[in-house]
Amino acid sequence: MEKLEEKLNISFGMKQVVLWVLLFAGLIIASFVAMGQPVSIGMIAQNVLVFVAPAVVFAYLVYKAPWRFLRLDKAPALQDILLVIVAMVASLPAMNYLVDLNSQMHLPDWMSGVEEWMRESEDAALELTNSLLSTTSLVEMLWIVLIVGVLTGIGEEMFFRGAMLGTFLQKPVNKHVSIVFVAFIFSAFHMQFFGFVPRLLLGIWFGYLVVWTRSLWVPIIAHALNNSVVVVATYLANTHAIDTHALNNIGLPQDGQFPIMATASAIATALIIYIFVKTRKTGKHENADTISLE
Repeated sequence: MEKLEEKLNISFGMKQVVLWVLLFAGLIIASFVAMGQPVSIGMIAQNVLVFVAPAVVFAYLVYKAPWRFLRLDKAPALQDILLVIVAMVASLPAMNYLVDLNSQMHLPDWMSGVEEWMRESEDAALELTNSLLSTTSLVEMLWIVLIVGVLTGIGEEMFFRGAMLGTFLQKPVNKHVSIVFVAFIFSAFHMQFFGFVPRLLLGIWFGYLVVWTRSLWVPIIAHALNNSVVVVATYLANTHAIDTHALNNIGLPQDGQFPIMATASAIATALIIYIFVKTRKTGKHENADTISLE
């Protein structure tokens, strides 16, 4: 990764402190702004004040080229967007299977109290999500897509992959370890433990996208698309246009059967990613990058 000139010469550890102080300050302000407001207003406040503002402020404080640091100075290539779409479709059965496995997780008996707290947190998050997605109005659905899909994709990617991962990539830290670590923090931040592993893998995918393409817009589009599909599918289910139960069950085997579709999905997704990386290594991609999985 390109080494950027710093405006504020502080240590790597202090950068993390500044970044998290900005985030928690945003959390406090957002909680006051959202008090007594509809859920959608609360989500807007959270995305803008907790994620977007801290990332931008941090970038301007520390670096002389803040937009380059956040990887927002490079437009996404059409090939990259198509990759995101194809990989998302190919991975659906495998992700459904993984979501189902993670939801059935059980902790040892001596950690029953922790598991109860985790399930209460999960139920609270699910209740909040259901209240937001329960609309049958097309206009309201489009509004929710803008908030949950577009704005959340922009906000979370600017903070986690732009600012946080960006600080790691400016240091001589192994990029693979950095991507996984930031994805772990990203998944843990959502406080939804029975969806932790699928979200962790999504975070890793988003991290590699920004490293491979050197553009934060690619993981932003991937994140926004992932969230928007959920919103649209829920709306179509609310209006009885589709059966989301059947959609969510794609890739899930019958009891005792081998998950053939999920396995094929995982192999196909890995192949798509491999071709994408090899294309970049051989310089055949218009935005060819030398960074690989090695």
